[in-house]
Amino acid sequence: MRKYAVVLMAIFFLGGACEAPAQVTILGPRRGDVPAVITAGMDAYSIKGADEAVKVWVRNGPLDGDKSALSQANVLRQIQDYYGAYQSFDLIAAYDLTQRVRLVYVVMNFEKGPVFGKFICYRSDREWMVTNFVLNTKDTEVLPTEVTLENH
Repeated sequence: MRKYAVVLMAIFFLGGACEAPAQVTILGPRRGDVPAVITAGMDAYSIKGADEAVKVWVRNGPLDGDKSALSQANVLRQIQDYYGAYQSFDLIAAYDLTQRVRLVYVVMNFEKGPVFGKFICYRSDREWMVTNFVLNTKDTEVLPTEVTLENH
């Protein structure tokens, strides 16, 4: 009897794995699709620098006060040493994974080159917040493989 239960459980779990993946909506390159917290952080970066940008991105979220998240400001300062001053950012893509989770890919434009960013945003009952983010000069470290420069 136990063998049958194991077989039934395997069929149940494997059957679920074979279902079509959830539909992901590609929002496209409209700046309005970027949650305000990301835009506010970019604005803070251009006016007050890397520390303020990171503080804005993590404010009210699970990374608020996290020392490792705040160390991302050091990464931005190091990038700026090589790439020059931050100028602007562009939306690459935004994906609504669920009604409350949005994955946002951006490129930050510096004087001498791009920096790629991935932000995972969560919409609480009050506002959008950043729950995780990664910034890197290598597109392959941040972007999905189908859109990396390596594949074009």
